[in-house]
Amino acid sequence: MTAAPAGAGPQPPAAGARRYDLPVRRAAGWWLDGGRTVGERMAAEADERGELPLPGNEAAVGERLRRRGWRAAFTVTEMVDDWAWLVGAVERGYDDSVDEYANDLYCRNWLHEAWLLLDDHIVAIRTPRIRELDERFLAATVDDDGLALGRFHGLPHPDLWWWRRHPRVLLGDLGRSLRSAGATGT
Repeated sequence: MTAAPAGAGPQPPAAGARRYDLPVRRAAGWWLDGGRTVGERMAAEADERGELPLPGNEAAVGERLRRRGWRAAFTVTEMVDDWAWLVGAVERGYDDSVDEYANDLYCRNWLHEAWLLLDDHIVAIRTPRIRELDERFLAATVDDDGLALGRFHGLPHPDLWWWRRHPRVLLGDLGRSLRSAGATGT
């Protein structure tokens, strides 16, 4: 993909290009390196290291991510289940601490990183479930560009949109913390 001219705004991926990132919502202007997103940059770096993809081997992806710094060799199923649990908890009203909430968000980071390494077949099988969970998370949260959560935890790159939202239902310790940082909700 060629660099977009200055002021041209975001450019879509080239026709026929593989989409390595999960279906995320990108804000206009969050493009890097001559028009590439963070996911596209990470995919290119993984490709340069000879890490892309790992055909049909979810366990190998978990092990590779463990070697990159994740505390365990998680499986895609574990992380999808963790994301589903968190989405359900946010829908009901997450009431644990802000630190636990931030820790729980990392399961979605793991999925984002894993998608860069998984083959197209696995991505095609798993993406519908993650899209559904992402849509539920979007409905159960408020976009504040990370202002409230950012007061307690460093925010990763904007492509990781789930860090820039907070639960719509603010309960317990998390609710008190986020309200003190200016969050609004019910």
